[in-house]
Amino acid sequence: MKNWKVALIIIAASACGIIGVHHFASGMINNYGMSYYQDKFMPGTIINGTDCTQMTVPQVKELLQQKVDSFKLEIKERGGKTEELTGTDLGLKYVDDGSVDQLMEDQDVELWHYYLNGTREFTVESAFDYNKEDIPFLVENLDCMQPENITKPEDAYIDEDPNGFFIVPEVEGNEADEAKVVTLIENALTNLDLNVDLEEADVYYKPEVLKDAPDLVAAMEQSNRLISADITYDFTDRQWKVDKELIRGWMIEQPDGSCLLDESQVAAWVEEMAYATDTFGLPRTFMTSYGVPIELEGGGDYGWAMDTETTTAQLIQYIYQGSQMTVEPAYFYTANSRAENDIGGRYVEVCISEQTMWAYENGELLVTTPIISGCVEKGFSTPSGSVWAIDAKKNDWWFTTFPDAFSSYWMPFNGECGIHDASWQAASDYTKTFYISNGSHGCLNTPYDAVRIVFGHMEIGDPVVVYYSLDQVHGPDPTEDLVAG
Repeated sequence: MKNWKVALIIIAASACGIIGVHHFASGMINNYGMSYYQDKFMPGTIINGTDCTQMTVPQVKELLQQKVDSFKLEIKERGGKTEELTGTDLGLKYVDDGSVDQLMEDQDVELWHYYLNGTREFTVESAFDYNKEDIPFLVENLDCMQPENITKPEDAYIDEDPNGFFIVPEVEGNEADEAKVVTLIENALTNLDLNVDLEEADVYYKPEVLKDAPDLVAAMEQSNRLISADITYDFTDRQWKVDKELIRGWMIEQPDGSCLLDESQVAAWVEEMAYATDTFGLPRTFMTSYGVPIELEGGGDYGWAMDTETTTAQLIQYIYQGSQMTVEPAYFYTANSRAENDIGGRYVEVCISEQTMWAYENGELLVTTPIISGCVEKGFSTPSGSVWAIDAKKNDWWFTTFPDAFSSYWMPFNGECGIHDASWQAASDYTKTFYISNGSHGCLNTPYDAVRIVFGHMEIGDPVVVYYSLDQVHGPDPTEDLVAG
């Protein structure tokens, strides 16, 4: 029993000794570390980008001085070129203003072991000096800043060749912003960085318009769409075409590279087309049934009259759409044929001096008939020398001016002047001279059988060509108001 107690006492004493030794050892290590770092920078201390762990203040100052002495700032430029500024160029020198000493004084050495696995970064901004006023001058004299070495940025733009419009890509160039470069170098000197990258620092001027800019792409596509249009106005025996070359002359480039049509030029072209192709009320050559051509005077109400305003608006729309087609102009008045001879193959021809009327369809003679035209001596001469259009077709027509006068077929073509049957005229009255003293009030009285054929084949709008004779196209004008009958 006694031995057992002794053993317990020995074990207890041993345990207390071990614990005491551990605490003793830990205390010694901590005290050693505190003592060691009294004049040295603690672990993980970074000063101006340099690891200064376990360095004394003089050692750090020496290191900073060495960095100043050996300092070379490499400037990386666009295109793989580099330039260099040395500490001498920059007037760089180390200034001992006590900043390093202050960092040492600020250390809490009791915490040294907390920084074994970490870092603390410090910048001693006032530890270095350089000729700041010289930096702009140094930058200005860099090779990359010399005019002969500078390519200015250029915006992407739209150009054209025989195949159409295309985008010329932007030019990045290598023109740097001097003010930004100065700031970049000043910041590098503050940290004693050994290199700067102008590209990474984003100091280069940039083009404002890039090749894939949506507005630029849209403008190019619109321009190509404009010149892709191919519009044909077909006038049977002649054509007026709006093609790429014509459209290109109408295009006006905008500041953003897009193109618009000069609508005034389009309108002028349409006016020219109308002037060349309109026939309404204009003189024209007419081939008579006698096989002799005559020159009809202007006047009348038959022919083509283009609506130039509407036609211009339509053409502009077609071009912007890039349409490729044959189209009709818009018209105020139309005729039977779009050929230069607009009379076409269906018409009525009247020769007053011969008191004869012919009717044609598809260029084939339907009927030749005598007529009685307006009475010359009473001032009701039928107007002649021009072309008029049939205004209406009426069956069983009672003339209001003469209540007892009735016609089965009535085709007015010049106001109250028209073609109709006249039951009150005897067959023997249809002579070449009867009309002079006993003619109508201006109408063309026609035998029933003949007018029935004319009425059955002619349509509203068909031309009625009236001339006095082959030698005298325009005959006597009426001196009285013409009335139907």
